[in-house]
Amino acid sequence: MSKKLPSNDSTALAELPVTTAKSATLICALQSTGRIGKSTSLQVITSWLDYAGIRWSGADADPEHTNFSDYFMRVDRLPITAPSSLDTIFRNAGQNAPITLVDFPAGSTRTVLDHLEARQTLNALDARRVGMVVLLFGSPDPTAESSLRDVVTTLRDRVKYVLIRNDARFSSAKFDASPVGERLRARGTPTVALPMLSPLTLKEVAGFETQFKRRLTWAEAREYVGTDSRFDLDNVFRRVAAQCEDAASVLLPDEGLVQRRIERKPESQREALDKFSDPLDFEF
Repeated sequence: MSKKLPSNDSTALAELPVTTAKSATLICALQSTGRIGKSTSLQVITSWLDYAGIRWSGADADPEHTNFSDYFMRVDRLPITAPSSLDTIFRNAGQNAPITLVDFPAGSTRTVLDHLEARQTLNALDARRVGMVVLLFGSPDPTAESSLRDVVTTLRDRVKYVLIRNDARFSSAKFDASPVGERLRARGTPTVALPMLSPLTLKEVAGFETQFKRRLTWAEAREYVGTDSRFDLDNVFRRVAAQCEDAASVLLPDEGLVQRRIERKPESQREALDKFSDPLDFEF
């Protein structure tokens, strides 16, 4: 008996199931500008996933700047210059791991958004219970601002968002005061601030990368650098990983996937001192 083909009219499309419970997450950044921290953000998140014991897969869609796959050899190189790459990237999401991360190249915002609409990709992801999380960067760069508005006005609430602060590269003050920034904060959108390592630590890591002729992840770098740089790496990683853990309800399909949590050190309480107080008047 031949199966009846589904109708291709608009009412049939409207009846496609949109599920709320997800079994996998696709994480990516779509803004059309470079040097705002997109690849660094993916490295931060993947480093936390590894620490937390969560399986992930990755795709590097940038045909020129292959930073993501340079750091992680398990990341597939799927440059979007190939005709079927976008189809492959989105169809593979959630197939081999609960988390899929994609590094899209600068300048690809409209290409990806048009593909999502033309292929009904968000509907397909929903039907497969794959949620999409978009990283947003509040850079004052005009291209970054314009593409951020394009992403948010196109995708709206069909996806979830995580705000990325990169104080080493740009100030987010203008974005924070914008209607979009205020709206996202009002919705409780989580924020992750990218780390600021010591320049000496970065120089030492770069020296080992030159020696080994490849990029080193944080976990790899700490095995080679000196004591001071290792403490710097560990301290910065702990702080940024704690932020990822706080955003787990958005980044992960299920917070129960976390197998190992960050050890939170209690903040020291400093008592206010007046000019008559003895700063050494405490018990050893």
